[in-house]
Amino acid sequence: MGVNNRMSGKRSTRPTTCLNFGALLLGLLACGCQPGVKWDLRPYDDVHARALREKKLTFVYFRNWASVACTEFEDKVLKQPPVLQALEPLVCVPLDLLWDKALAERWGISEIPGCAVVGQDSQLLEKVQGAVSAEQLLNAVQAAKAKGTAAPASQSSGPAEMSKK
Repeated sequence: MGVNNRMSGKRSTRPTTCLNFGALLLGLLACGCQPGVKWDLRPYDDVHARALREKKLTFVYFRNWASVACTEFEDKVLKQPPVLQALEPLVCVPLDLLWDKALAERWGISEIPGCAVVGQDSQLLEKVQGAVSAEQLLNAVQAAKAKGTAAPASQSSGPAEMSKK
């Protein structure tokens, strides 16, 4: 795979190594090694179990891998520094809307892109769907965080709290 060195007759691996390194670098960039949301790519149940262990909320992003709207949402909203900062303390999982339709329906998500922030009990705290701005997503995440931190105190108030949702 190397190139013959005319003077010594030895093969050089330098061009092949450079090509391999270049391909690796391009692959890493294409696979999302850029600053962005720290996704946990396991199934929802596994990701939510991690959130429970770490006492964190879960951010669920429903998308369709062929959707231009989802790609635009990821580029224009999910990469915004304030959004990244707001999502940092959450456990984040991307799911396909069609594949995880029952879970999306459970939280009333029927459009892509769709996002749900769920609490320790897997109950919906906030959701957004369709074409939303970074500001709208931030508002939903902040409201969910407020509800999520208030949840243990409000559990003593019983079913009346739950009926507001």
